[in-house]
Amino acid sequence: DDVVCVILQPTRRADLDVAMMISDRLQGSVTQPLSLEGRSLRVTCHIGICTDVMSPEPTGGAFLAAADCALAIASRQEDGAVRAFTPEMQAAVETDHTLAVEVGSALRKGQIRPWFQPQVDARSGTLTGFEALARWHHPKLGVLAPGRFLGSVDAAGYNAELGERMLRASLEAMEAWDRAGIDVPHVGINFSMDELRDPRLAERVVWEVDRAGIAPFRIAVEILETVTLADAEQVIMRNVRALKEAGFMLDLDDFGTGAAAISHIARFGVHRIKIDRSFIEGVEHEPETRRMVGAILKLASELGIESLAEGVETDAQAEALAQMGCGHLQGYGIAKPMPFDDTVRWVRERGVPEGWGGRIDLATAQPRGSA
Repeated sequence: DDVVCVILQPTRRADLDVAMMISDRLQGSVTQPLSLEGRSLRVTCHIGICTDVMSPEPTGGAFLAAADCALAIASRQEDGAVRAFTPEMQAAVETDHTLAVEVGSALRKGQIRPWFQPQVDARSGTLTGFEALARWHHPKLGVLAPGRFLGSVDAAGYNAELGERMLRASLEAMEAWDRAGIDVPHVGINFSMDELRDPRLAERVVWEVDRAGIAPFRIAVEILETVTLADAEQVIMRNVRALKEAGFMLDLDDFGTGAAAISHIARFGVHRIKIDRSFIEGVEHEPETRRMVGAILKLASELGIESLAEGVETDAQAEALAQMGCGHLQGYGIAKPMPFDDTVRWVRERGVPEGWGGRIDLATAQPRGSA
């Protein structure tokens, strides 16, 4: 990533308020829309701040290191995030460096493996799939969520290895669910932009799925909205097109947070849009939120695309989304991500909610090679 350092000359009022005012001005300049080849582009930036009272030492090197540390923390957050340096940040960044050193060994030892979050039919409540989400079972730090270590994976250059591990473990889980008689229509797999730029990605994925004997349509390849705008990146376009032609589902993730044009969505042949969680909060009682979600659902319906709402946390949200015509639901209100063993237990104990049809007869199962 490109980094720009802004150094202010000494002044009596270089406090946090002044630094934040300058940050606002910088972001206001950076985020002005740019016109490129007839298209409007929006650039975002993260900012890390260090003032004299924040710096651990009164030296230029300490100032820069502290600001860089704050920037590293800000970069983990949403677009446009600003963070001011604190001593606790230093420990977090040092941990990041440690994780980057350890990630290769962790992948070889199977410490990083998928947890699965259920997706259900909004009206019937039946299981329609799982999303595979990476978890690092660290021997000292416990179970780490993706936001805690994906940056370290990327910094260490292990994106491809992580993607391969997640795909293979997910295919093993699908084989195990099939042996147990559990109907899992599909599993969503995330691929990073780095992986999508690999000319051999589609070929490898097709080979792995064929080797496992899993029908391609049972794998939902999750792509971010920004991928649909990557017209100039022919490798990405080629991979996505090859996966679709091979029979894989395409889920457009975090829909509504980017700038995907309707023409791009149609041209990619997306099967389903996943409405970002930021649109779901308040959908049960806020008219403006309901109008926005309703517009997205109408768009999906007109294009013949399925819809899934992410971040569903309450029964009221689930009921409102079902009434509005949303097809699928995912979120803590349904279930949190869980290890494979817990998926079997979750389906057994939950069955199908009252009034939603019959129960599923389950047997215990374990994926091959699972830790």
